[in-house]
Amino acid sequence: MINSPESFNICGRALLQDAAYGAMVIPQGVSVRELTPARVPVVSGLAQAMAKPICLIWMTEWLEGPGSELYEANPYVAMFRSADRCFAALAAWNWREAVRQAPRGRVRLAPGGKPAAAAKRLLAQAGTKLTEREAKEVLAAYGVPVTGERLVGDREAAVQAAEALGFPVVLKVESPDIAHKTEAGVVRLNLADGTAVRAAYDAVMAAAGKVRPKPEVRGVLVQPMIGAGVELIVGSKLDPQFGPMVVVGMGGILAELLRDTAVELAPVDRGQALAMLQRLSAYKLLTGFRGSAPVALDRLADIIVGVSELAADQAGAIAEIDVNPVICGADRAIAVDALIVRAG
Repeated sequence: MINSPESFNICGRALLQDAAYGAMVIPQGVSVRELTPARVPVVSGLAQAMAKPICLIWMTEWLEGPGSELYEANPYVAMFRSADRCFAALAAWNWREAVRQAPRGRVRLAPGGKPAAAAKRLLAQAGTKLTEREAKEVLAAYGVPVTGERLVGDREAAVQAAEALGFPVVLKVESPDIAHKTEAGVVRLNLADGTAVRAAYDAVMAAAGKVRPKPEVRGVLVQPMIGAGVELIVGSKLDPQFGPMVVVGMGGILAELLRDTAVELAPVDRGQALAMLQRLSAYKLLTGFRGSAPVALDRLADIIVGVSELAADQAGAIAEIDVNPVICGADRAIAVDALIVRAG
């Protein structure tokens, strides 16, 4: 049938126009140098015109025969090397769509309205990458607990802010151009008095001056030092296929080292958030390990829920959220640092 493009288009359109069919599967039993490459634009054109996927199963023993590389590179045709993988992928695709379309009876922590409006306003006022302080304001609109802070412009103002917040404190350079502050050397922790704050202020500003390209520096943040605890990362990413996704994993310096994460479609409810935590290999650290106290799982789950709701509500405006670390203890879970990247 495919040897005749007109016949293929007529029959193919008739099948794909039928609402009962969500995809077309074509077994490719042979590969012919003169014919197979010419079939690719025919199959691709039909898939593009009908806006339904066409799956081609490459069953010929000429594994890299003519046309195979064209099918693999074509964005409108999904090529598989076996029928079981093809139908497994179609089953997963149908399952995903059923999950997305299923009614969700969850009670949201931040049910749209004022939180969504506040986040939208804050995002509209910010640049492409929000500073930590701006990102925390957006997160706070969705009920995510964040560290308090004060933005200062000189050493003495930093000391005054530290005295008002209470020692020990943390100093961080605020800049939308420095996403990874620790690596840039613009963070100082556990500052116990005014002398340490003055020295730290000079040090972080000097480090910011060495960053290339030269960043925009808006000042220095003074924050209370949060005690030690289990560190996690909670974030989201706007996937072009699946939409907003929420992720949780071990945070701090372990985020990239362990790559221990769990991912779900956003938004999630508290039960789903707790289930994500249970899927982590390091879950035992959260429930008490070798005498350590278990962390406040419900409060941690609420942070995951809040980030997921923010990501879902603002899917058109936010491309990425990175809350790292979230420091968790027996009676608290609080976001210490955050980054939000706007879509586009």
